[in-house]
Amino acid sequence: MAPFSSARAFLRHLPIEAGSASAQAVRFVTHAPAAAAASLNDRQPVKGQFRWRGRQGCLAGVRRIGWLVAEEYPEGLDVVVTGDLGRPDLDFFGVLAKVAPVSVTFGAQPDAAKAVGAAEAMADEETVRVLSDSSWIRDEFAASEDWTEFRRRVVRYLTCGDSWTAAWLSDSALETGIPLPAAAADLMAMAYRAQHRTGMAETCLRIALADTGPFAIQAGYSLSLLYARHFPPSLRSLARAEEILDEAWRKSQSAEVTADGVLERVMNRNALALVLVRTGRQDEAARTLRKAIEELAADREANRVPLSILCNNLGRVLASMPDSAEAAAKMLGEAVELDPQYPEFWFDLGEFSAHRGEPEEALSALRRGTDLCTDAAPLYALTGYVLLGLGQVDDAYENYAKAVALDPLDQDTFVTCIRTACLAERYAEAEIWLDRLAVSGANEEVAPEAELLRIETDSFLHGQPVAQTTARVRALGERYPDSQLVQENVAAVREASAR
Repeated sequence: MAPFSSARAFLRHLPIEAGSASAQAVRFVTHAPAAAAASLNDRQPVKGQFRWRGRQGCLAGVRRIGWLVAEEYPEGLDVVVTGDLGRPDLDFFGVLAKVAPVSVTFGAQPDAAKAVGAAEAMADEETVRVLSDSSWIRDEFAASEDWTEFRRRVVRYLTCGDSWTAAWLSDSALETGIPLPAAAADLMAMAYRAQHRTGMAETCLRIALADTGPFAIQAGYSLSLLYARHFPPSLRSLARAEEILDEAWRKSQSAEVTADGVLERVMNRNALALVLVRTGRQDEAARTLRKAIEELAADREANRVPLSILCNNLGRVLASMPDSAEAAAKMLGEAVELDPQYPEFWFDLGEFSAHRGEPEEALSALRRGTDLCTDAAPLYALTGYVLLGLGQVDDAYENYAKAVALDPLDQDTFVTCIRTACLAERYAEAEIWLDRLAVSGANEEVAPEAELLRIETDSFLHGQPVAQTTARVRALGERYPDSQLVQENVAAVREASAR
């Protein structure tokens, strides 16, 4: 079956408005066009993308569908999925079941003769199109070897984030045995990298890298990022990433100067800046990014997307350097001016302002970010941090609660949320969060504080006697002799008992 065919059948039963945030969140399933109000980064073609959502980023959008299901079916919903399910549908329903009151049952494949008719009757327009592309690869592509047409079809899916279908079609094309040209190899690598299939991505990029044209330069950029960021940790090598970038850079210097060529060189320098930062060469990274920005600045409108990303990256580098705060603020501000609909830029500006001691400016930036993206836990967590610093404890708690609801696996934020609830004297809510943390199991880093917060909550919410509170704190001191926080509390109760 085509990737996401079952997911699309399920989504047809939900009241999702075209162009809404929910519709945009599942573009990788429905293949809907980007909304007019989307960020420039989300509306750009694959060819010019510096940043685009990989597998995990796309699946995070399913949470929004889960919230919609909870609103429409507060008592829960039973979903039966039948057919020859592939990984894409399993991925979709696996995330949905974690965030929505649904029970998903994966049934056995129906009778083959009936299944074909059922598939034809139930198939949506997109599933028909995906199956048509698959048939074209199997029946026509093998005879025509039309890689230009193959790329056109695959690009359509990558543009909306569906690397599942792009990789599925790429697998089929490789099965034909037709030699892989650089242009197609580079595109396939995008799909495989987004699916975390880094071995296949590297194989394709090596083919493209051996070419002498522009795809070799682009492949160098992509392969360097595998070594710098995407490979499993034991396979990463910043030195190798830098070598690959230098080799691709030399090729770019002898290549014909075109608009695409300029972009490829800028992408190369952007990746080099990452390597330089990670090897402690911030000054050199800043100089590299400045030169790249100057190269694009001659045509600001045509280069708004790469300029916005380079300015943001430069701002982040400068923010980590001494005596560069003003320059950092200017670059981060330039990024949000170039692409004001991209929430990540507002987060970076808000984080910078918060660390600079400008809470009001930080809140303004962070609220712009949360207006654009209501499912980004870091935005809410940082907003909570800023509000807590301003003494607005209740508002801080509300934001931490949103962050934990979005990302319950971040136990540091989870405990901060509970601590803030206690500061706001909202002990009943603190107890609920503590119970949820207990179910998932607190890790060793947060467990000592979580147990202290449990003692505090029991004391204020259930009238626990002082003697029992003291005994519980002292017992914690024996269990966690290396926890400074616990030992400080033990010292406090001893001092109180001695009075």
